[in-house]
Amino acid sequence: MSQRGQSLPARVRLELAAITELVPAARSTWMSILIAAFEAGRALGSLSGPRLYRLGLLANGASVLALDLLALAVLIRFVRPAGAAEEGGHS
Repeated sequence: MSQRGQSLPARVRLELAAITELVPAARSTWMSILIAAFEAGRALGSLSGPRLYRLGLLANGASVLALDLLALAVLIRFVRPAGAAEEGGHS
C-alpha cells in the first residue's frame, strides 16, 4: 500500500476524534459531514488535477490561491467565536 493510502485513514481518525468530542450529541452528523467533505475534495482533486498539471505550476498555484481565498471568505462570513451570537443580542 502506498504512503498516501496509509496516511489518509490516520488523519481521518484523528480529526474525527477531535471534532466529535466538541459536540458528542451531534457525533453522527459531524462524522457524516466530515467524511463527505473529504470525499468531495478527493473527487474534485481527481477531476481537476490532470487539467491543472497540463497547465503548469502557475495554474496550480493560482487555483490554490483562489480556493484559499474562498475558504477565508467563508470563515470570515460564517464562523463566529463561541458566545458571539449571545453577546450581540444584549446591547
